Amino acid sequence: MPLAGGPFGLWPIACVRGAGFPAQTILSLAAPGTAAMLDRVLDAEGAAPAKSVIHADLQRSFEVETARVSEALRAAVQDDRFREAVVWQNRRALHTGLDGLLRKPPGHRDKKTRQREALVASYLQRYCVKNDSIGFFGPIGWCRIGRGPEAMTARPGPGLLAARKVYFESWAIDAIASRLSSDPELRPFAAPRLFPYIRVDGGALQVPTVGAMPLTPAQAAVLEGCDGVTTARALARRLTSDPSLGLGGEAEVFEILDRACAMGVMAWDFEVALQLSPEEALRRALAGIEDPALRERARLPLDELERARDEVAAAAGDSRALDAAMTRLEDTFHRLTGAATTRSDGEMYAARTLVYEDCRRDLDLEIGAPLLRKLAPPLSLLLLSGRWVTYEVGRRYVGVLRDLFERLSAQQGGGPVELTVFHKALAEIEPWMREMRGMPEWVGQVQHELQRRWAEILQVPAGARSVERDPAALLADVRRAFDVPRPGWARARYMCPDLMIAARDVEALRRGECELVMGEMHLTHTLTASCFAFQHPSMRELIDLWELDNPAPSVIPVLPKAQWCQRINEIALGSGDLRYAFSREPSPAPAARTLRVADLVVVDHDGALEVHARGGGYRGGLLDFMGMMLSSMVTNALDVLPAEDHTPRLKIGDLVVARERWRFVASQVTFAREEEPLARWLAARRWKRAHGLPRFIFLKSPFEAKPYYADLDSPIFVDTIAKILRRASELDASAKVSVAEMLPSIDDLWLTDADGKRYTCELRLVTFDAKGL
Repeated sequence: MPLAGGPFGLWPIACVRGAGFPAQTILSLAAPGTAAMLDRVLDAEGAAPAKSVIHADLQRSFEVETARVSEALRAAVQDDRFREAVVWQNRRALHTGLDGLLRKPPGHRDKKTRQREALVASYLQRYCVKNDSIGFFGPIGWCRIGRGPEAMTARPGPGLLAARKVYFESWAIDAIASRLSSDPELRPFAAPRLFPYIRVDGGALQVPTVGAMPLTPAQAAVLEGCDGVTTARALARRLTSDPSLGLGGEAEVFEILDRACAMGVMAWDFEVALQLSPEEALRRALAGIEDPALRERARLPLDELERARDEVAAAAGDSRALDAAMTRLEDTFHRLTGAATTRSDGEMYAARTLVYEDCRRDLDLEIGAPLLRKLAPPLSLLLLSGRWVTYEVGRRYVGVLRDLFERLSAQQGGGPVELTVFHKALAEIEPWMREMRGMPEWVGQVQHELQRRWAEILQVPAGARSVERDPAALLADVRRAFDVPRPGWARARYMCPDLMIAARDVEALRRGECELVMGEMHLTHTLTASCFAFQHPSMRELIDLWELDNPAPSVIPVLPKAQWCQRINEIALGSGDLRYAFSREPSPAPAARTLRVADLVVVDHDGALEVHARGGGYRGGLLDFMGMMLSSMVTNALDVLPAEDHTPRLKIGDLVVARERWRFVASQVTFAREEEPLARWLAARRWKRAHGLPRFIFLKSPFEAKPYYADLDSPIFVDTIAKILRRASELDASAKVSVAEMLPSIDDLWLTDADGKRYTCELRLVTFDAKGL
């Protein structure tokens, strides 16, 4: 779908990321009467605020409305859909925290009760106003992008969900696999695998940092056969039949394998690679057990765990039944493995539980030409600057890679450099490669230059609250400032903007009574993550789109499970896509489609750095080879306006490119330290008024995983943001928190269900840059 006639185009599908609970639900936690009375107190203060007197009428209003908010929170805990959502996330929080709230009489207001109420509010704000994508409280929908005459057509189905499916977390299946691997009768049927950074060459074991370790012909043959597919017994049978190797029998082969495992150069277990359905991979591995009775015995724990998982899936929609099924699943898992049934406690977005659910929203949605005409001019400007970011990062990174290559090549007397050596040296100078999060300092420098160039183009007046610019008037300057010949690497041709639309309803949107709002602008393709791709009703359509764009194979790194989870794991859409294995993690792809780091070298080919497979086969540019890593590194770098104490709302044409934002030193926000709740709320109203903050905000602390929604007309949310501010200042006296206006606001949500209830949502678009192909 061409975008504004330029080299940028849109995929004809977009993902709808939205909340699973109606947004209006969150308004039950507001206390509008008391908020209005507090404003009247501030009006009476005038320009010289002093410590205000809390009048008896104000205190009574506060007590009445606080009691009503408490009742609303208790009602939420009793709501079956809310209870089910928490069961999926954290059953312990439900039983010890939320149900503890119900065990107290109404009106009880001790410290523990307030903490439990804050926990309920925290879950509610996530389920009602966050565009997360998980479970029925964050179902994934899909949208068609076409050329029709209507700006939008939307037909919600009779229910919120069109499909729901329960998946095992990979660590749960790893625990079953580990138990099976410890069984001496089963272990011969596990497939030994040489780690991808180890290879056998010239009769020696090549080990990074150690060098060549001589092997006997028999040892070399055994280790060369460790492909992760052939079972140890089958390997022994094949090798012992070769008299030239002189192997005495199966036991001698197994002894060689055991010694190699003890050396740390290979794995000999029932391994499961990171993938959406790890239980299926384990079942395939168990199929290699030749003895039927033994194979059946090995399958029993997996069969039992799968039956317990299926009971959980069947209980979805009923919180009590789901809770009981989850209990049975956890009991079964613990009995089978002896392992804990949760992990990463306290991490809100971690893979804590044994299973999770992903759902598809029941929605028929299409965007037409009128909306695209509004979107195209401003979005094209952003895409031009996004292309510049990737090109500039690629240009600078080539210099880093070139310097490293020449240093390493010179150390060995010239020529190609082993990729194992190159990868390790790069990780030492690039901490980002080890952490796989955040943004390297030098990428931040590119972002700073991006913002400097945009500042020259936009000429934002000091102190402005809102700035509007005409995209046509900016086009020449943007083209001049961000003129580069192509994206930085192949994967950088994709960018995924999150588009929100503020409109009273779909009819208003069709009349043009709407405002487009840019959320995050991801400088990578995000819909190839498992949680999105496998919720699309037609995987074939996704594959066709990908292969149309990418005739050459993409290289997808096999990331460590400790740093990644299967929901956001990249899937291989292209039939020729390859996996790059560089750590102990097994590859989900067959050997023919897996590039082992030990089998690759970095070469200088006609002045360009490339990655080549030994003996032929794969060869590709080094930047493209590293494309996924680079895209992850820059994905959040396209922020047009720098973070300052105040940043105005920026609108280009019909698109709000940046929402109004503020930054505060947490320790300097004094209302957070007020001890008395009503005085704290009054001080928060004064803070709100002094800075012109809107009622609905999102607050982000450097010590919290996600932004937190807050209604400044709600005492429970005022108390919570005060707690967030106190925690930030305790951890770092100079820490700054950011505040952003909520846009669209709750009054401007067009997405409804069949009952007319309104939901927050965003459309994740996929843009493709054809320049430089």
